[in-house]
Amino acid sequence: MKIAVVDDDQRMRERLPGFLGRIPGVGEVRCFGSGEAFLDALKLEEKPDVVLADIEMEEKEMDGIRLGQIIRKTCPEIRLIYLTAHPEYAMESYTLDAYQYVLKDQMEERLPRILGKIARKLEEEEQQYRITGNSSHQEKVYYRDILVISKEKAGKYVQFVTKNQTYRERTSLEAVIRKLDESRFIQAERGILVNVEHIQKLDGAEICLDDGERIKISRIRLNRVKQQMNLYWRREE
Repeated sequence: MKIAVVDDDQRMRERLPGFLGRIPGVGEVRCFGSGEAFLDALKLEEKPDVVLADIEMEEKEMDGIRLGQIIRKTCPEIRLIYLTAHPEYAMESYTLDAYQYVLKDQMEERLPRILGKIARKLEEEEQQYRITGNSSHQEKVYYRDILVISKEKAGKYVQFVTKNQTYRERTSLEAVIRKLDESRFIQAERGILVNVEHIQKLDGAEICLDDGERIKISRIRLNRVKQQMNLYWRREE
């Protein structure tokens, strides 16, 4: 598990790599003194699995809240954990759907448990993928990367929509559903499944995804969708 630490406090940047390195499942730890430095590196390097970001960095145009907004928009798969010495920032972190909010004086108690849970989940996800395509060309698509699964109108193909690409497979939606984790994919309509991990919010009878897409929920499924979302998010706490 790769971790990026973004904090303008040099003492934190010196302290955290050693502490994090002792937590099972943690691999590479890189530190950045500003949000801009992290975003510059993100353009050239492999994305981290987790970002630990200080909320109240002195760089006013790029504090932790602004950095979080950019991460949620461009790399929603990254787990964002906010660190701060001030509990009043908690509500701001929740509006950004941060994975967790941790007070700095509670780090040694809480981070091992939080990061351990993320490491186990990442390991499980690495085993959860689908081979799509045909006899001449096949690709491995991880379920965690799929935003939407939908049945084409003709009914012979199913589409797997990710952030960067749409894959097609000649199969039935029913056959796909039998292999899915029911807690991860929510059926919004008869022919559409949505990955709950990519849901930003509900807006009336529409699901808002982290790529900006909006999916309508059928009236008869609305309450069920709400229940599944609440169960999933409660499990993540």
